[in-house]
Amino acid sequence: MYFSSDVPAIALTEKANVTACDKVTCAIALGDDGYVFDVNSRKKLFEQPLQETVFDSYTLSKAGQYYILERSNTTSSRNWSVFIFRYGDGGLYADKLITLSRSYSISPHKIKWGGFECRGESAVQKKYSPFDSAEIALCGEKQESKSIDTDHGLLKHGASGGLTVSVPVYGAAAEGISVYKFVNSDEPDVDAMQCIKNCDGYITKGWYKK
Repeated sequence: MYFSSDVPAIALTEKANVTACDKVTCAIALGDDGYVFDVNSRKKLFEQPLQETVFDSYTLSKAGQYYILERSNTTSSRNWSVFIFRYGDGGLYADKLITLSRSYSISPHKIKWGGFECRGESAVQKKYSPFDSAEIALCGEKQESKSIDTDHGLLKHGASGGLTVSVPVYGAAAEGISVYKFVNSDEPDVDAMQCIKNCDGYITKGWYKK
């Protein structure tokens, strides 16, 4: 397992103010034990840690009032997730979860990415791990049966370089399909992520604003 606080290289025309979170730069940080904790009180935000395997890596950063927790997995299924949330005044609120997984078809040979997005504004149940808490809070339940959506989740090569994926959107006040592009990247990566369609208030046709 690998934890990192590297600053993402945000793909924006108007550069976003993104901070890599550690014990000095943010109110919360990632511990070596996989827990997300409050820097001042040392209190754990979630009762369960992030998944510990040699294939998983995590980064935590902040843009404005939003924290961005990214998970990348290097197994053949290449699972990828990003959890966007807010923390302050003792409250922890989930705003967005995007999860993608890679799959293959043999005839014809294709690489596809299926997944889902859940969005809203919901208090987090802290008894779970961060990504499980996000899924339960925003999707209403764990979306295991919907983690691969072959009708909507399809990664394509863009004419200008990079890959584009469309995913169904779930949530109490959300619907439709969102489209994201990963500029000059063959795989999902928050560093290169841009919202193209069905963007909400704080994710525009770029990445995070100031």
